[in-house]
Amino acid sequence: MPGYAVTVTEKGDEWSKISSNGVEGYIKNEYLVFGEEAKAHYRNMCGITGVVQADSLRVREAASTDSAQVGTLTQNGEVSIFGEEADWYQIQYSGSSAYVHGDYVTLSEELKGAVSMEEYQASQACAASSAAAASTAGSASVISADSNDVAMLAALIECEAGGESYTGMVAVGAVVVNRVNSGSFPNSISGVIYQSGQFTPVATGTFQSVLSRGARSDCYAAAQAALAGESPVGGCLYFNSGYGSGIQIGYQHFY
Repeated sequence: MPGYAVTVTEKGDEWSKISSNGVEGYIKNEYLVFGEEAKAHYRNMCGITGVVQADSLRVREAASTDSAQVGTLTQNGEVSIFGEEADWYQIQYSGSSAYVHGDYVTLSEELKGAVSMEEYQASQACAASSAAAASTAGSASVISADSNDVAMLAALIECEAGGESYTGMVAVGAVVVNRVNSGSFPNSISGVIYQSGQFTPVATGTFQSVLSRGARSDCYAAAQAALAGESPVGGCLYFNSGYGSGIQIGYQHFY
């Protein structure tokens, strides 16, 4: 996918051998960028994930302590960073650009890499039906869920889309519900969320931290909406932040 990271194992004059997420192959050098240029390109295209270290971090309208506060982020919450201004990081918050102070955010070193043909084909199919998905919002299957399922889904939504709009939060929940119903993933909320290699916040421990303290009320509302069948993204099974194909909601792309 454009903007994604790969490891160049052999650089030739015209082609380079690469590996990424278990995928190996060759890419023409004209489609690659290297070194510091690659780092800048990746940030512009995909953003960088940051983890909040403060108990409560103020989100501001501009990169200044004198700027209006537009919200707060809780400890161990994840944010997508799309720019820097002095000591501040530019993030997406509730569908708008905002800023948090860099002293209270730790950057993740995990990079988005190659996707399998199955994922790529799914993205193309979803991109082709984007308009249809919008018209069928609210028609996804309803699944039975207990309080633990709701709590887990709400926690995942906060981790993956806590800075997005309410629609973006519901969309992340809908992806989990779609997976439960798909037959290609585990058939329970917990099974989907804890499936190995699927959700970064689960692997890093951020998800468990949010689950232990309880997710925000708006994330609970989004989880309940998704479980009740609401889906702004139709039957999409995947999502990522930054650049991508498929249905875009805020800085997330669903496919």
